[in-house]
Amino acid sequence: MTGMYGFLKKKLSWENADLPALLSYNRYISLLVTSLFYLIGPPQAPLYFKAGAVFCLLLEAYIFIRVYNENGSQAVKRLLVLIETIGLAFILIITGGLDSPFVWYAINPILLSATLRPTYYCWLMMTTFLVLAISLQRYSLYTSAAPVPLWPDRSFFFHGFFLEHLCRTAL
Repeated sequence: MTGMYGFLKKKLSWENADLPALLSYNRYISLLVTSLFYLIGPPQAPLYFKAGAVFCLLLEAYIFIRVYNENGSQAVKRLLVLIETIGLAFILIITGGLDSPFVWYAINPILLSATLRPTYYCWLMMTTFLVLAISLQRYSLYTSAAPVPLWPDRSFFFHGFFLEHLCRTAL
């Protein structure tokens, strides 16, 4: 038992963690938090449907982290972040659109893009996600097909994304 504790303590230590490891921890923690909100809150859907969506996102996160960390090429990493950003925008269709808790999980690939060159790439990923998320809102399974008023009802959403990127690029 002591051996397992020592192994886990060493493996999960924050002291010697590099930036990609910290972003991986952040990804799993944010997935856990947003999944809990999704499972217990709206939209109204069968629990097995919600659990399936959470499981698929967990599997996606695990595979993405493995593939991302095994590739050293900046071009491959940028492509992976782009694919994940687009994929997470499409996930919003089945998880509640712009009202889905997973909107905040979608910040993860955008955060990761801030570590890649060129420096404007994170802004490009943020713009890509916002345009897709807003465009795909009309196809959400849980909202009407009418256009969604974006301001002022969703101003916190846009401010959050903008301020996060402003702070990220200032560092």
